[in-house]
Amino acid sequence: MGAANDSTFSHFILVGFSDRPQLERVLFAVILPAYLLTLLGNSTIILVSRLDPHLHTPMYFFLTHLSFLDLSFTSSSIPQLLYNLSGQDKTISYVGCALQLVLFLGLGGVECLLLAVMAYDRFVAVCKPLHYMVIMSPRLCLILVSLAWGCGVANSLIMSPMTLWLPRCGYRRVDHFLCEMPALIRMACTNTAVIEGIAFILAIGIVLSPLVFILVSYFYIVRAVLSMQSSSGRHKVFNTCGSHLTVVSLFYGNIIYMYMQPGTSSSKDQGKFLTLFYNMVTPLLNPLIYTLRNKEVKGALRRLIWGNYGQMDTVLFTVIAILFAVALIGNITLVHLIRLDRRLHTPMYFLLSQLSIINMMYISTTVPKMAANFLSDTKTISFLGCEIQTFVFVSLGGSEALLLGFMSYDRYLAICQPLHYPVLMSRKICCSMVTCAWSSSSINA
Repeated sequence: MGAANDSTFSHFILVGFSDRPQLERVLFAVILPAYLLTLLGNSTIILVSRLDPHLHTPMYFFLTHLSFLDLSFTSSSIPQLLYNLSGQDKTISYVGCALQLVLFLGLGGVECLLLAVMAYDRFVAVCKPLHYMVIMSPRLCLILVSLAWGCGVANSLIMSPMTLWLPRCGYRRVDHFLCEMPALIRMACTNTAVIEGIAFILAIGIVLSPLVFILVSYFYIVRAVLSMQSSSGRHKVFNTCGSHLTVVSLFYGNIIYMYMQPGTSSSKDQGKFLTLFYNMVTPLLNPLIYTLRNKEVKGALRRLIWGNYGQMDTVLFTVIAILFAVALIGNITLVHLIRLDRRLHTPMYFLLSQLSIINMMYISTTVPKMAANFLSDTKTISFLGCEIQTFVFVSLGGSEALLLGFMSYDRYLAICQPLHYPVLMSRKICCSMVTCAWSSSSINA
């Protein structure tokens, strides 16, 4: 089977850790709470950095982008991993695999470059403190972040198609828990020396060059710190720079090992655990590193929770945040159980899973902004944000109304026409109902 037939693949099989069923159960029990903590921790960093005026500095501007990257980075693969760990189904669609590869390469590249930008920010703050606000102007910060995003996305757009277009001669089994470049290269039934060479060259620009820049920046930072007379000044520098350097060490150590030697040269099992480490552990530790070692962030958290925003607002924020988290976890659990348990593969639970998805999206359009307003003096929202919120709110409200109507019809058939129920509520009809609910409300919105 040649390369032409590879494009007709409907799915891949992610082998992951399927040869170790006991390990799969352990990993699921560990990764699920770790993923939820990652979402909570990085969302908190973004929220605190935006709400507290004391943190409206270049350093925390970059930190919010790092937290957003970590959220996106883990969410590009961990939900699929959790699904595969908890059941017998290890498949991923071809489109899903391609999207995972594009996001993984793109976001990973952006994070490498962003860490270099953050190192430059610390270099200017320590070595040129009097000129810091002039050099690190909002315009320059925006340019640096845009450059990091642009180069990361460009790297992904170059490598992803080249990797996906490799002939695989009918092989569908990906010996990994995600569609990662080295694993997909190993599946190829042709000489991959050219693509490995291109990957190596791009890795020098995306991975190695930023690392060299970071090391040079910290060389000058250390030299400047050693010349300081004030011990309190040294301590403050070590606090802020130490957090960043810890994150760099965790992230770059694994990235370099994985991507500077693609293809068959790396151990498969070792590669899986290293990928899991920088995909899950590093984003989980980043918020802890920046909050535990950073007095400014801890102070901002105290001000937001116990400061001048009013006791009632704080109570409302806490209650809404807890209810929002419970609603998300509950609906995610329901969707997950319905997908995994074959006894729940019925029209009733199919429609119920769609209702849970709508509920998650519905509350996510308004509750985060509402909760943030309780802790902020400014209650503004951008015109674009208001438009998006209105469109999604009207659209999802219409979808939910139609879906509830279809669920009533489903119960009517199950009770009043039980003998004809499997025919009247076939899979095709159920899919048509759901498509009608989603599309009709979107057109109305």
